[in-house]
Amino acid sequence: MSSDFEAAYLYLSEIVGTFLLVFIGCSIEATAVLSGVSVTLEWRLVGWAVAYLVAYYVSGGVSGAHLNWAVTLYRWLSRKFPGRHVPGYIVSQMIGAFMAAALVYTANYSLFMSVDPAHTATTAYVFFGQIHASLEFPYAFLIEVISAFLLIFVWQMVTDEENPFNMGKFNPFVIFIFVLGIGLCYYPLTMTIMNPARDFGPRLFAFLIGYGNLAIPGTKGIELFNYILAPIVGGLLGGFFYDLTFKQFWHRD
Repeated sequence: MSSDFEAAYLYLSEIVGTFLLVFIGCSIEATAVLSGVSVTLEWRLVGWAVAYLVAYYVSGGVSGAHLNWAVTLYRWLSRKFPGRHVPGYIVSQMIGAFMAAALVYTANYSLFMSVDPAHTATTAYVFFGQIHASLEFPYAFLIEVISAFLLIFVWQMVTDEENPFNMGKFNPFVIFIFVLGIGLCYYPLTMTIMNPARDFGPRLFAFLIGYGNLAIPGTKGIELFNYILAPIVGGLLGGFFYDLTFKQFWHRD
């Protein structure tokens, strides 16, 4: 298989995986906001956990299921991933997230027009993250850093082949449980985005269809920092913390 042909499959896998992650997650947000049916916090979190689970299983065997700019950058900087694929992965994740938001909007178009034809804050957060009105930026930033730190730290821990608790093909179920747990901690405060591609792809789509300043730069003007920079900082810290600590334990001579 030529390198270009292989790269095409890697990028397609990241598009599909990120698409599934965002489509399933944002669809349950749309149902909660648009349908008039009460969807509790617990069910929203189950929806996002299922989204992660399905996305990991679909793309994990081909591209490694990065699905997240922070993961791609960490794996590149830690020399676990070739730099030539970094731009392709990042763009692919963005495409997948953008397409997912577009399909969620199209599938629910009549409901959007019925509930919120002016595209206001009533429906904006179907697509992208929202910081609690009473939460100041440093604390919101810290929450997203912590969430992304733990996401990548936990994934590196459970997938290490030397870890006796590595469950192989069942490892994504650990992320399923983690998403539920971290969501119960922080979803009402920042929606526990943990993923720049998951936020910015739908955010860009929302901006283009008329959500304006609600999407970019956001109601507080700092959302792009909170949902792009914070997960990258947290993800890199989580990955390298694992490399410098527990990885040394598992891989000691």
